[in-house]
This record gives sequence, structure tokens and C-alpha cells, in this order.
Amino acid sequence: MVSVGVVAEGKYLTRDGVKDPQAIFQREIGANLWIKDRLSVGASTGEYWVTSEFSRHSQYCAAPGLALVGDALAFLDPVFSSGVMLALKSGVLVAETVHTGLVDGDLSPARFADYGAAIRTGVENMRKLVYAFYNPDFSFRQVIERYPEAAGEITDCLSGDVNKDFSKLWAQFREFVPLPDDLPYGEPLVPAEVAAK
Repeated sequence: MVSVGVVAEGKYLTRDGVKDPQAIFQREIGANLWIKDRLSVGASTGEYWVTSEFSRHSQYCAAPGLALVGDALAFLDPVFSSGVMLALKSGVLVAETVHTGLVDGDLSPARFADYGAAIRTGVENMRKLVYAFYNPDFSFRQVIERYPEAAGEITDCLSGDVNKDFSKLWAQFREFVPLPDDLPYGEPLVPAEVAAK
């Protein structure tokens, strides 16, 4: 069994006034002959539904014997395709941390604190961009018309430079829409008996 879906902006999916998820799915599949052909040998077994904001975040970046990378650590709405970039970035950062830990003979969870903080910064920056994008009262154009220098910052964030300090950009965005506070996740899970030493 596989899950098959359509990822698109809500306005696009309901463009003809169609709100029924099954009708939307069938219309979109019919518009792509390659997909239609591949699905023709199968049968639908479940309901059709529309969902948004299905992001998830693990509370901890590491625990004794493991470190979380990519989607295991955090998954954001795929509208800007940041998942692959964050997966690769987290893979490189955790590999560097593991390498140093092997050299030093210490792979304790606490060693992954900087890794967790770096990845959470990137995730939170992309998360703010996603929240703004989905707000119907927001447009990048409005921000850029008022703050032309914001165009470069938006491009930097979208192109993967997610660990920059975007506090000025988020302040500019907040003039148009509310943005979420950072989530308190990403620290390593340090067992109580180790933390007390």
C-alpha cells in the first residue's frame, strides 16, 4: 500500500469551486497521464482528505546511543521543499559531531547540543516563512515594496541559507502577519544521573 496525494496551494486545488477531496484528486490525476497510468493498476482503499500544516518536531535532537537527523528530527510543510536541504545539512552537522566525539572518546548526548541548536535555528526560520506564506493576508510582494532590501533576505532563506540572523526580516513580516514563536525543541536528552554529575 502507498499513499498518493497532490501537493498544491489551496486556491489552486479549489479553483473551480470544487471542494470535494475525491473530486479534486481525480481531476488532478486525470491531468497527468503518467500518474494516471501508474495508478490504473491499483485500487483506492481509503478516504480522501485535504490537510495542511502537518509539520512535526521531535523534542530532543539526541539521546544515549542515537542522534536524529532529517525528518526524524523535524518535518516542515513541503511548500518550499526545505526537507532535502535540512536533511543534508543535519546529516553533515551530525557527522561532524560524531567524528569529533569518536576522536575524543565521548558520544554522550550533551555533545549534540550545538548540532541541535543549529538545526532548530534553520527549522524555525523556514517555519516562519511557511506560516507567513499560508496566511491569506500576506504576500512577499507587500514586504518587498515596503522593504526592498528584504528581497535578498527572502531569497537567502528560500535558497537554504537558513542559519543567518533573520530577526530584521521577521520583524518586517510581523508588520503584515503574526509569526509563531520558536518551539522549545532540539536539546539533547541527557539522562538525569548524567546531568547531575
